[in-house]
Formats: sequence, C-alpha cells, structure tokens
Amino acid sequence: MIDSIGTAHQPVRLGARTWRGVLAQAGVIAAGACIVALIFAIAFGWSEWALALALVFFVATWLLVLSMGTEWTVADHELLRRRWLSRPGTKPSVVMALGPQVGLIRQSRLMWHVVPSGPSLGGQPWQTDGPTLGGQPWQTRGLVGAMARAGVHVNDWRGDWARRHRRLDSLGLLAYWGGLVGIIVMPALRVEWPGVVTATAGLACAGAVFLGLAVDYLPWNMRRPPTRGS
Repeated sequence: MIDSIGTAHQPVRLGARTWRGVLAQAGVIAAGACIVALIFAIAFGWSEWALALALVFFVATWLLVLSMGTEWTVADHELLRRRWLSRPGTKPSVVMALGPQVGLIRQSRLMWHVVPSGPSLGGQPWQTDGPTLGGQPWQTRGLVGAMARAGVHVNDWRGDWARRHRRLDSLGLLAYWGGLVGIIVMPALRVEWPGVVTATAGLACAGAVFLGLAVDYLPWNMRRPPTRGS
C-alpha cells in the first residue's frame, strides 16, 4: 500500500494499531488505573480488595472502549478500516474507493465525515450517508493531504472557524478538559475541604465542562455544514 515515490505518498492512518500505539494505550490504562486507585483510596479509604475490583472494572471498561475503536487508513485511492482489537495480522478491509466523487467534511474538532457513499457510522442525525473518521488534531494535515492526493474534495469548515476564533476555541478546550480533571479529583479533595466548598467546586467543574461542549458545538450552530462534499 506504500507509494514508491516517497514518504509524502505513504498511507495515512488514524488511530494506528501499531506496537507504539498498543504500548501507548497500555501506558494510559496503567496511569489511569493508578490515578483512580489513589483518588478512591484517599477519598473513601477503600480496602485493597475494593480497590482491586475498582481497577479491574476500570481496565475492563477501557478495553471495551478500545474494542469499539477503528483504525482508518487512506492509501492507494482507497479508504480502509480495521478493528483496533482485531487479531494480530488481520488485514484492513476496503470500505470505499476514493476520488472526485467523494467529499470529506470536518464534522467537529476530531471527527470527519465522508460523503456521499459508504456505511453510516457515528450515530449522529447528520451522518446518514458515509463513514465518520475519528483522529487527533496533529493528524489533520496528513489526513487532508492524503485525501487531496486521492482527488477527494475537502471541506474543513470547522477548522476554518477555529482558525478565525482561536481564543474562543482554546477557551472551550481548556474549559472542557479542566472541568473533567476537576470532576475526577473532586472525591479526593472532599476530605480536606468543607462540604459547601466541595459542592460549589463540583458545580463549577460541571459548568466548565458544559461551557467547553457549548463552545465546541458553537460553529455548528453558527453555520450548518453541507450534507455533501461539494
């Protein structure tokens, strides 16, 4: 699947299931499990058995999320996919051919929508006629470049909005993740803070999360993107 011209024409993978990706996921799972154990140990004084059950539940939930993940590949004018927890050596399957008849629309901060043909993924009402690709912000340039080389029309309206409103977009991102972090660590802080302070801080963190979500969906409310790639 690798173009012999050079690295600029190599396949682009989103959520790549490589050894590095597997190790990164294992590290994230281990770090998350340790944080969860520390928070519950400080906040509730759980026994070792209770903590062990909580960690098993945490890891099982994370693996369930990974099992629903997909590795997407753009190569040789084709869109391919592979389940993230598929068996080692499993080859990606072809979802659709790429070319001028296909469009790519940026749906949100991390999601892209391919139109007009293919399976419907994502479960959103506007995602009715093509697969949705999830990726990381640093993969945007590679994805757009690979699609452009395949002749796909790219409509990055969400990215254009973020570039025009950098401060507002950054505020939403910080509010969302800051609020989530506050909600996670709040149980550990409640043993040191009075109940009223803890409740107020919890409401503030929840409000920050909703503010971040509102900012993230603000571009959609301001300008509904077209349902086709043209």
